[in-house]
Amino acid sequence: MQPESNSSPPKLPPQTTNSTSSRPNSSGKNRNKKQLPSPEEILSHYESQGLDTRAASLQAISHLQALLFKTVASNSASSVKKVDTINTRLAIIEAKLDSKPGFIQSFAIGVVSAAALNGFGSAFPHVLHGLSNAWNSARMAMANSSSNPSS
Repeated sequence: MQPESNSSPPKLPPQTTNSTSSRPNSSGKNRNKKQLPSPEEILSHYESQGLDTRAASLQAISHLQALLFKTVASNSASSVKKVDTINTRLAIIEAKLDSKPGFIQSFAIGVVSAAALNGFGSAFPHVLHGLSNAWNSARMAMANSSSNPSS
């Protein structure tokens, strides 16, 4: 059975520095890497709080599990947000690509519009000639009615 503990893990003993990692790195700065405490140090810390070996082991395991869960949960939450953002952007791009006509569709639209323009171009002189005839007839009728006052 694991001991119930709602408190956060207690501070562990001061960590020792690794003497081999105190050499300067390529940028010339000193790196002091802290070495993680060994399992024996962790258990001795919990035993110094008055716990027996089994209770100290269970307490250490429960605190490490809680820490691992927090780390995984925070990383997965940010990963889920990133994946969701990427998925949204891909959906937007896909919708934009689907709304644009492909090469064959663009070619067909061009052929139809060229045929329509050609048809309008051949019909336009006939329509213009008809409109000019109607205008001339109306003008002549108005000129004849104003020169012959029959009433």
